[in-house]
Amino acid sequence: MKATLDEEGTLYQDVAAANIAVKFGEPFVTISEVSGNQVIDKAVLAAFNKITKDVVWIRSERYWRPRQPHDVTGRQQPY
Repeated sequence: MKATLDEEGTLYQDVAAANIAVKFGEPFVTISEVSGNQVIDKAVLAAFNKITKDVVWIRSERYWRPRQPHDVTGRQQPY
């Protein structure tokens, strides 16, 4: 996940989940009971968050990107 983010500048959750499922198998992804979408396992997300302190989550569009000077404090951004 980090390598993709570093190379492409963004990492969309749906793409990351699909790649994880293919490369590492179903134990590392789950199906969201709320949306029905394939999502990344919480343990994988925790590890990703630990190694990417300078990354923010754009909830409205469901992707990560590097922190920019105008970002608000915290990982989740309002836009």
